[in-house]
Parts: sequence; C-alpha cells; structure tokens
Amino acid sequence: MNSLKRLTLGNFRLEANQGVSRFVELGAYVGYSRFGNVQYQEGFDPADNTTWDADYIYSDAYSYGITANLHLLPFIAKNEEPRFDLYLTAKFGGLSLVAPEGSVFRGHGIDYGLYGCASFYLTRYWGLFAELGFNNWIRSRKLESCLRYGITVKF
Repeated sequence: MNSLKRLTLGNFRLEANQGVSRFVELGAYVGYSRFGNVQYQEGFDPADNTTWDADYIYSDAYSYGITANLHLLPFIAKNEEPRFDLYLTAKFGGLSLVAPEGSVFRGHGIDYGLYGCASFYLTRYWGLFAELGFNNWIRSRKLESCLRYGITVKF
C-alpha cells in the first residue's frame, strides 16, 4: 500500500489580528503541516533517466508571516458587532520545509496569497470562517487555488 494514502495532518494555523480601523486589521500567523514528499535514494543520478529509485515519505512544513484584512460590510452596514462578515485578506511570509537530503520539497520558500473570505459568528466570540483564493505554498512555482476554513475566536 502506498504510504501517502494513509491519513495525514492538514494545515493548522494560528492567526492573531488587531483592528486598526473599522475596515482594516493587521496581524501575524504561524502554522504547521505534514505533507507527502518524495525522497530519491542515495546514488540517484539525475543525468541518467533510465533508472532511479524513490521513497514516499512524510515531511514537515512550518509557515509564518503577516496578514492584512479589509472588511467590506462596514462600508455598507453600520452594525458594530455583525454576526456575518465579508472581507478580503492578503498574507505574506515564509515557509520552512523540513525534509531529508534528496527530497523533492525541502528548504525555505515564500508563502503568500490573496483570498475572498466570509465568517459567521455562532456566539459573540466563536464562529466559523472560510477563505477562498490563490496562494503560493509548497509547490512554490505558481499561484494555486486554495480553500481555507476553520474556527475563529474574537476577543
């Protein structure tokens, strides 16, 4: 059985934002993910494409950076504590891929993205959010579509 078909950990991210106006929040994030990777066996020669051997392995990724949110509903509604929120967010930071020598994905890269977002607060402090957009993450050659979702807490 291919080891990458086993259950893997998703992307866990902790983000903290501070409102600087009714419309804008600035903040920072840190995150962790465990992902499937490929490691070429010792002695692999990329110039000889007739024979090669590789293992499927798990590797760790750590992300960190800054974020800015632009809230759209305050332009329309004057409610100070809305249960529903629409916003745009931009994220920019770094990515550290921890993997053995010879792995396809390893080293450091840039983590950035742009998203359209919605959140709904079930209580005054706890809610759900979804962010749909484009980011440059592990594959780090082009922008890819991305859906992020989770639990949000407001203080």
